[in-house]
Amino acid sequence: MAVFLEGYQGTIKYFVWQITEPLEYLVSNLSPQEIIELSQIQVIEKKCEYAAVRNLLQFIASKEHFIYEPIQKNENGKPFLPTIPLEISISHAFPFVAVAFAPKPLGIDIEEKKEKIRKVAQRVFSEKELSFAHNNLDYLAQLWTAKEALYKAYSRKGIAFRENIICDFCPEKQVFCKGWVKKEDFFTAYTLYHHSFTPTHHLCIAF
Repeated sequence: MAVFLEGYQGTIKYFVWQITEPLEYLVSNLSPQEIIELSQIQVIEKKCEYAAVRNLLQFIASKEHFIYEPIQKNENGKPFLPTIPLEISISHAFPFVAVAFAPKPLGIDIEEKKEKIRKVAQRVFSEKELSFAHNNLDYLAQLWTAKEALYKAYSRKGIAFRENIICDFCPEKQVFCKGWVKKEDFFTAYTLYHHSFTPTHHLCIAF
């Protein structure tokens, strides 16, 4: 396993790792509870992603000098580490996994641009967002990562991607743009950081 990308945005640190090891090696570093959870996953790529995220977190713990304990989740399914007072967010798009952490709510998403994004575009993007994207697959993939990152930053249930998660996206502002989560009882604005870390993979952090 190797660090593919490491970066900083203010108080946010993020890491992207590329999975190159066999599953057997990744599993050898897991706790007994993590091995039990892994056994419930059937697809080999998903098993690798699950194990790789835990290996990456162990690497980060060593680098940042904190004790790693297995990921826990709150009542809304948001992951957290019990040993550090920081927010974390994780994502995976085989063969890559990503982790970001910061002292404030955030979300990270990585995606490979695929034709399937076009198939769901009308359902998850607003008319304004679609007009910005011009059916360009790269732009649609960036929008998708932004929506997912905002969803993770919000980290609560009962939200619709098309109606409640809004991105001020245009091709001229691909690195930084704005996003909002809007509901009747909730409104928060976020900064969106975009990065195309391979010709086919996009990353977005909402913070």
